[in-house]
Amino acid sequence: MTKIQCVKNDKTISVGEPGKGPKIHAHMLTTNGRNYAVGQSPSDEDSCKNFVLQGVESGQGIFQFVSTKAHRFGEDSKGKTMAVMLQEMLDKNESNPIELNGRYSLTSISQNHDGSEDGRSFSLTVTDNDSPTHSLTIPLVQAGYKFTNKLLDARQIDRASKLLDMHQAPPSANENPLDQCDPLILSTAGYGRNAVLMTYREICRQIADGTVRDEAQLRKALKPTIDEGREIRSSHFVHSEAQLWELYGALEKKLGDVSPRRASPVSPGASAAAQSLRLDVASTSRQGETPPQPNDDVLQGPSIPSVKDEIIIT
Repeated sequence: MTKIQCVKNDKTISVGEPGKGPKIHAHMLTTNGRNYAVGQSPSDEDSCKNFVLQGVESGQGIFQFVSTKAHRFGEDSKGKTMAVMLQEMLDKNESNPIELNGRYSLTSISQNHDGSEDGRSFSLTVTDNDSPTHSLTIPLVQAGYKFTNKLLDARQIDRASKLLDMHQAPPSANENPLDQCDPLILSTAGYGRNAVLMTYREICRQIADGTVRDEAQLRKALKPTIDEGREIRSSHFVHSEAQLWELYGALEKKLGDVSPRRASPVSPGASAAAQSLRLDVASTSRQGETPPQPNDDVLQGPSIPSVKDEIIIT
């Protein structure tokens, strides 16, 4: 079921009957009292159905990162998206409902008329078998990006967050017994793009509520959030120095948008010390793998991290 070894398998999410339901390749991470679910995209029908069940139980639905090819060509791509997998299951069963662990039935999936080059939104119609007249609508959002060198740039991070906000279930639409603040966020390997988006959204919430008000607090806030992910999910959580630069740049821009006086972009003449931003990736690299390093393209633009002290996340 899994392609990575999770640090704490006892923290994986179970769905269905408490204590007895199947586990999915995902973890619930709690930071500052907020719950986030992150996981690896399902590879077969059973795991796909269980991920849908988690989206139903949370009331929040699912957000899935997919490749550009899978996003554009759907069923013609080797790597199938959840939307394609679910539609194929419905077609194979001649549109009979898809049973979700006995409690719920998925009756249909429809694409909303708001697709874009990088995002699509689907509505999953689900019936509660304990209350057949009670129908739920669960969002499934798909973001397609070419993950060059395993890197999401700052603009893609912010754009993915906006896509997620655009298509979240209304607060009153479904119950949210898991007190989960965002949909389940999935990516191919399960520790890169979803980790970056989860971390970005958590720090954005801290910026919005005034907990993070300047760059010093931004640097301080990043470490416990990433450490939590690495302790529970994977040691690769936000996996490289280059990715941290992009994540920091996106957050610095958000900080500047909220309060322009609080964040100051790096000027062309800034000292090397003022531009230093480092991530200790020695303990997070795969065996024999050299992690991506910042290059000229990564280090250009107004969102370059401006820090006097180094960020060391181990």
